[in-house]
Amino acid sequence: MKGSDYIMNINWKVRIKNPVFWVTVIPSIVSLVYLVLSTFGVTPSITENAFTDALLALVNALATV
Repeated sequence: MKGSDYIMNINWKVRIKNPVFWVTVIPSIVSLVYLVLSTFGVTPSITENAFTDALLALVNALATV
């Protein structure tokens, strides 16, 4: 099985509904955004950790519903 075949067999509907997926993806996306911003010399007023914590709290709240 090729690597591209494996990617096509991922059930994305199930994965997106899984809160663990979001708990791993959100910090990665936030880190990427802060890396790009720092590359251009932009310093956000909110820290990366505070922003990540707020998003993860939102994911946890939605997962309990």
